[in-house]
Formats: sequence, C-alpha cells, structure tokens
Amino acid sequence: MKKRRAGYIGEQKLDYYLSFLDEKEYWIYHGLRLSNGSQFFQIDTLLLTKKFAMILEVKNWNGTLIFEPEFHQVLRIHNEKEEAFHDPISQAEHRSRQLKKWLSEKGFPNIPIEFAVIISSPSTIIKSPSKQTSSKVLHAHPTIN
Repeated sequence: MKKRRAGYIGEQKLDYYLSFLDEKEYWIYHGLRLSNGSQFFQIDTLLLTKKFAMILEVKNWNGTLIFEPEFHQVLRIHNEKEEAFHDPISQAEHRSRQLKKWLSEKGFPNIPIEFAVIISSPSTIIKSPSKQTSSKVLHAHPTIN
C-alpha cells in the first residue's frame, strides 16, 4: 500500500506540470490498463497529440538513482540502504511496443510513440554512464532557461 501511495503522489506531482498544456492540443490519460488479448499492460500517463503519443512512466523515488544500462537495473541509495529495481527505461520501451501493437490491432493510424521516465521528486539525484539515460529520464519539474 505504501508503494502504491508513493506512486500516486508522484503522478500527482507530474499532473501539476501537465496542467499547463493546451487542452486543445494534448489529451492526457492516466492509469490506463489495456488488454492485448491474453494479458494486460498498464501505462501511468499517456500524452496524445495529433502527431505522436508519449508514454510517461512516473517514479516517486528519493535518494540517489544510478541507472545501470548493461544490467537493465536501477540502484537506489537512500538512508544508507542500497536497493535494486527493474530498469524503468526498459519498462517504458516495452510498453511503447505493446501500445503500438494495441493501436494497430484496434485500427488506429500508425503514429510515433515516444516514452520518458519521470522522476517526480526534485531532490532525487540521477546518475548514469549512458547518454540514453539523460534523454529518457527527467525530473517532473521543468528546467527554466
């Protein structure tokens, strides 16, 4: 229950920033659970436009995150404790393939499907030896230039 609540809080933090998008240009769907026939897949947030779809995998993790692309895992160091988690980049990438297949089977037009992992806590430190991580993992708060 504690993990679900943390996930929900993280999604609420992201919703604040998504609320600034033009409702005429962007459609936002939360907590989608879609069936591919034999199994279900879940999408935290799906952002749709006329030109593309964006899957947002939201993580409300604190501490220091170290993305290990070689092993498809994330190490989290928090309160002097180290834990390993499944790589959310791989999860989001897999969900994008599932959504592409689902849309095709339902007769929707073929549109590009992008994905990003959103870290909702602004104090979380993100580290990775890979450039892919920096293009796919973002803090929920926008960077102001």
